[in-house]
Amino acid sequence: MRFLVIANPKHPVPLELAVGLSDAMVGWLTGLQERGKIETKFGYTGVPGGGCILNVDSAEEANSIIMQFPFGPFSEVQVHAVVDPIESVKQYKQLAQAMMPPGGGR
Repeated sequence: MRFLVIANPKHPVPLELAVGLSDAMVGWLTGLQERGKIETKFGYTGVPGGGCILNVDSAEEANSIIMQFPFGPFSEVQVHAVVDPIESVKQYKQLAQAMMPPGGGR
């Protein structure tokens, strides 16, 4: 299962925690990448925040990983399950065809 995770700052990080949280963040991302749990990761240019695409076995595994996000208490985190866009469009087309009245559409 793949999940898009987006994190944006919500509360200021206390200065006395900034260095430790930064080190923890690097370790968290590095560990996930080494275990093959992250397909891609990104940060924003010039502003705090960023995200990644997790590739995990279950929603519960994604939840466990996200709960360990070092900046979590200071962030707004959005999580979206993602699918292959071509497969999604094919499914949409099948649904539209199934809902069409007889003789309508292709």
